[in-house]
Amino acid sequence: MLLIFNGCMPDDELSAPVDVNLHLAMGANTTGINYVEFHNIAIAVKQIKFYGIREEGSDIFFNSQPDVPFGIFSIRKNQPAPKIDAFNIPQGVYNQMRWEIQTREIDDDYYEDYFDEELEEFIDVDDFGIIIEGRYKRLNGSEILLFIAIDPTEILLMETFDTAGNNQLSLLSGRTYNIRLEINPYVAIQNIERSLLENAETDEEDDIYFIEISSDENEDLYERILFRLKNTVKAIIEEQ
Repeated sequence: MLLIFNGCMPDDELSAPVDVNLHLAMGANTTGINYVEFHNIAIAVKQIKFYGIREEGSDIFFNSQPDVPFGIFSIRKNQPAPKIDAFNIPQGVYNQMRWEIQTREIDDDYYEDYFDEELEEFIDVDDFGIIIEGRYKRLNGSEILLFIAIDPTEILLMETFDTAGNNQLSLLSGRTYNIRLEINPYVAIQNIERSLLENAETDEEDDIYFIEISSDENEDLYERILFRLKNTVKAIIEEQ
């Protein structure tokens, strides 16, 4: 990853580098919801920005080059979190660490290399930056495919916490840290009335019915889920 740094970097121990591995992850279902099952998230990452406010030393800001996108990532349930990249940040006590993820259109020419090829037939994948795939269980017991498709113009802001939930973080040079950028669709739909999913408009392709929740389909549901999703994404850091 090519990083562009801003700010003055002191020539002392506060500038000693810390190794960081950045991953994408799907949050676990801790909500008790048993009528929706998510199994995959497709995301095309265009640019990453980092904001770090340190207790001592200069604050740290960087961003990747916008014209060098990272690619398409598949976040699968019960699979290892895919690694975006590895880089260094200066050590120190951070009172705040925030990540900004900007997506781009998912290239449908590559989609089938990462995901189930037949799913490409249901929605126009290159209209979106994030596609969350799952199944919804209706009240009558039948199941239907569910796609939550997020516009590529949306930006995800993620505050960083340790595994205990603290946001003041101490990073020491010579150690390696893993950071999971976590998207949790279960939490995003936690307070959405089930009746809205039950009565959502459906589409059909080759006699297979599915629900698309996007800015073009089921727009009210999309706005409510998007609001929750953007307010519940987070980054989790732990020492390797």
